[in-house]
Amino acid sequence: MNFKGILLIALLFGLFACGNKSGNQASSEAETASEEKMETPSPSVMTPAPQKTFTKMFDAGSYTLTAQAQNGERSKVTITTKGLQNEYNETMEIEAQVLQGYMLDINGDGNKEFVFTLLPTDDSGNIDIMALTSLGDRSMIQMYVQEPSLLRQMRTDRVEVKGNQVIRTFMSDGQQQRFTYEMVPGENGINLVAKKQ
Repeated sequence: MNFKGILLIALLFGLFACGNKSGNQASSEAETASEEKMETPSPSVMTPAPQKTFTKMFDAGSYTLTAQAQNGERSKVTITTKGLQNEYNETMEIEAQVLQGYMLDINGDGNKEFVFTLLPTDDSGNIDIMALTSLGDRSMIQMYVQEPSLLRQMRTDRVEVKGNQVIRTFMSDGQQQRFTYEMVPGENGINLVAKKQ
């Protein structure tokens, strides 16, 4: 075999090796992108970032409710009313950050409920709920929130308010779950109970 033949074989071998390497690299990049895509939650279930401070005032007609929070690892939350016969004035520390607040009438009785979504300071990405209800123009009480017993997959939890409904959706064992909340009388007050839809 002459020198030109050897050179031609060497060139072909080099081209084949480079082409195969770039094919493997492209395949590896596609696999990495696919893995990243699976781990990143879609924007519809991503939790909004909490603000350093949260302040919101609700006008319920005959009274107002104001919620203020200094968000941190342990957040200081103050909720006060003006205009009720027995004013509500509570300050508490929670291991969560306040994200949003809503005023609605969950059970349609004309009395207002106030629902706050909270982001716990753990890494689960799950959302907690804190809720209060008014007893006419007389007073305000905090409700016990009974959450779904299903295990929520990390960073798939979403809570939204539509009209007078609180809706929770999340993934559990690869299945989309949907719950709404109902007010149920309890031994020590009123419970806000998640019901599967």
